[in-house]
Amino acid sequence: MKRSLLWVGLFWGLFSSMSAQASSGWYIGGAYGQSSATGSSSFSDALAAQGITAQSATACQCNSGKLYAGLALANIYALEFGYVNLGTRKLSGAFTAPLPGGSFTNDIGITAYTLDIIGKLPLSYSVAAYGRLGVARTTVSSNIIATTALYGFSSPSRVTENHTHLGVGVNFELMPGIDIRGELEFFNKLGDPATTGQSDILLYSVGMNYGF
Repeated sequence: MKRSLLWVGLFWGLFSSMSAQASSGWYIGGAYGQSSATGSSSFSDALAAQGITAQSATACQCNSGKLYAGLALANIYALEFGYVNLGTRKLSGAFTAPLPGGSFTNDIGITAYTLDIIGKLPLSYSVAAYGRLGVARTTVSSNIIATTALYGFSSPSRVTENHTHLGVGVNFELMPGIDIRGELEFFNKLGDPATTGQSDILLYSVGMNYGF
């Protein structure tokens, strides 16, 4: 985490030194896509920590979206701040303990604020590949609701952490001031294995930027 902040600081220093020599411009944008959980740590462990022995659980891909604003320098670098909603995963299953057993649902919502350095590699006059490196302030909210023949109970949890944020994408200049981008972003080890469950998230998105 400290290493990520150091890289952001170093790149910001580079931007400051370049700004006197190169034209700069602000832009805003939004993107929409799908996020999927991979490499999930055992969600049954999180349930077991709360006295639930689960037999099965099923997760799904989620619709996701993001809003962002950035400062581009020399058409090669940019500093970008964003808000990302990675969607709400709905899990369900059955449990055998505590007795007499029953069913459960769990809604897991994930959001993040991001601050990234973006570096571009021009491929042609209007197309560029790019990568991002930065910091994500993530929040994972979980609410387990269990129902039995005799009683019901709920167990809400919330975890906020800082993580390294990585991404790669392709940017296409549709017309002066308007760009379209396709991107893959990585959010690793989000959540707490003992409460919300922990997983890696991949976000696939398509977005549009407006420069001014």
